[in-house]
Amino acid sequence: MTLDNILLRRLLLGVIGVLFLSVILFCVVGKVKADSLESAGRTFHCASVYIDNNDTLWSIAQEYYTSEYDDIESYIDEIKKSNGLCTDNITAGKYLLVPHYR
Repeated sequence: MTLDNILLRRLLLGVIGVLFLSVILFCVVGKVKADSLESAGRTFHCASVYIDNNDTLWSIAQEYYTSEYDDIESYIDEIKKSNGLCTDNITAGKYLLVPHYR
């Protein structure tokens, strides 16, 4: 085996090791966050919300917003992302999927 092959093997093993540790860390952090929410009695839910004439993303977000989200604007962004919305425009008579904790 040449020196280049040995170095390439070590590099590949190092990359695989880093990826493995990253996956383990991601799983542990996710589990800790889930456990802390469960211990607080909070679980993740999605509500199907009917949009009335005077509803806005802001008014719907205010109704479902909890401290798990950084602020109301980031929560509105989460609602938009969950529904594939690019703008703040919503249509009365339709439904929105609203992620929330309770």
